[in-house]
Amino acid sequence: GGGGSVSIGIIGTTPSDAAHTLVDAWMAGDRAAATRCGSPAAVATLFAQSATGARWTFQQCTGTVCSFSYPHGTARLTVRGSDAAGWIVDQVHLGP
Repeated sequence: GGGGSVSIGIIGTTPSDAAHTLVDAWMAGDRAAATRCGSPAAVATLFAQSATGARWTFQQCTGTVCSFSYPHGTARLTVRGSDAAGWIVDQVHLGP
């Protein structure tokens, strides 16, 4: 059998793709899709906040950390995986 793959459904082909997919799922209110492209902790962090009227702007990805800005601060999404296995968001840190 295989091993170590993070592929559990919707995965990103790049760190940026994984970050965008998770944010898009959250903004659509689709927790099921979010859980397929983000860890339980990352999903819980985002879904603890309302996505209604959310305006997140992608800033950049540097390695495995992708940054977004939003009206009340910034978000840093840390991804894990590989090009072969795919990428998922492992952690979300929200800050001022």
